[in-house]
Amino acid sequence: MQIAICCSMQEDADHGTYRTYGLKMGDVRVDDISTHWRTVARLRRKLIKNQVSPVHLWDVVEDFLAAC
Repeated sequence: MQIAICCSMQEDADHGTYRTYGLKMGDVRVDDISTHWRTVARLRRKLIKNQVSPVHLWDVVEDFLAAC
């Protein structure tokens, strides 16, 4: 399964507009994981290594962020 790093712009009243990175895996897309591309790239490598299914992407992202 292909896992792509995607980029989007977010807006916040305190910080204005800023760039964030997320992941797209099949039909599942999780935006705004981090403002750091390298953090998302590290998560992507772990997903590939562990052959994570798209159905588990949200849970894995939550666990990854909780551990950071």
